[in-house]
Amino acid sequence: MKHSPALLASALMCALATACAASEGVADKATAVDSTLPECPVAAELAGGKSIAAFNALPRQLQENMDDHCSPATVSSMILSHEGVCRIGNVPMTAASLTTLKDSGKPVALMFMAPYRPDTHAALQALLEARYAKLPLSAYRRSVPVHQEQTTIVSQPGGTMVILGKPSEGMPGAWMSSIQQLAPGNVDLVNRDLNRCR
Repeated sequence: MKHSPALLASALMCALATACAASEGVADKATAVDSTLPECPVAAELAGGKSIAAFNALPRQLQENMDDHCSPATVSSMILSHEGVCRIGNVPMTAASLTTLKDSGKPVALMFMAPYRPDTHAALQALLEARYAKLPLSAYRRSVPVHQEQTTIVSQPGGTMVILGKPSEGMPGAWMSSIQQLAPGNVDLVNRDLNRCR
């Protein structure tokens, strides 16, 4: 069974129980993040080859690629590292995914994930809201349900939305904070139900 690209990284994390446990330990050390860990390429605003090159340069211990057969078809690349793939502020993100159009290779969404903790989640929210213009939560209209509650949405200068989410109450599996980056016009594409191609 297929899932939306936005949820594949979460499913990958939850399938690796030992990796999830190790990642939780990284969250406990958020204030002592490795200074050599690169900054997550959020500022690139999905700028074509620049975003792809920055994503491909991130460190990883595990990578999985998944594609779909809907139209337009997309390819999602998910990466994981116990020590972190990159950082946003002082928070190490332990998983990341890049979704591109299969035919053109154009990036349509980036997502970064870290084990959920109220303090680190609050730090991420404060950082995003300090850097970018805050939007109302209603600016993000999902086409299919997801198990993430949006806590803030901001808009970058080029119009790209950055959405910070936390686990909805009662969600099973590993609890993750997620930062998803996409153009407003790609919301339906990113969140479509791949079982029905809509």
